[in-house]
Amino acid sequence: MSTDQTPLPQPASRETILVAEDDPALLNLVRLFLQRDGYQVLAAPDGPQAIELLKAHGQQVALALLDMHMPGMSGVECLLAMKKLKPGFKALILTGSPEYYEAADLGNPVGVLFKPIQRAVLLEEIRKAIAAPAA
Repeated sequence: MSTDQTPLPQPASRETILVAEDDPALLNLVRLFLQRDGYQVLAAPDGPQAIELLKAHGQQVALALLDMHMPGMSGVECLLAMKKLKPGFKALILTGSPEYYEAADLGNPVGVLFKPIQRAVLLEEIRKAIAAPAA
């Protein structure tokens, strides 16, 4: 992930993004990027903790950013569980794997982003995902 420091326009509101990533350094970097752009961030090191955060803060969460490959529970499994709790819930899947995936195979996320990703691209994709209709 690029550490591009170029300031971007602030989001219209302070939406809450739930981030699930098992790499602590990447989780902290994504959290920093989002907070600098004005987002509230709920961070989890794995899928089960992300689901617990969604249960506790579901009405506030506008979007989840889920790592595809986490130990114990994949990002896809996490998204499917989240959609059971909150039908129409929106998420972006983040992966370092270059394989092509069908959206239906991924639990119908709003999009799939590939690591490494530049800060500006990540923030733009998050804005688009929040504005997208619920799946």
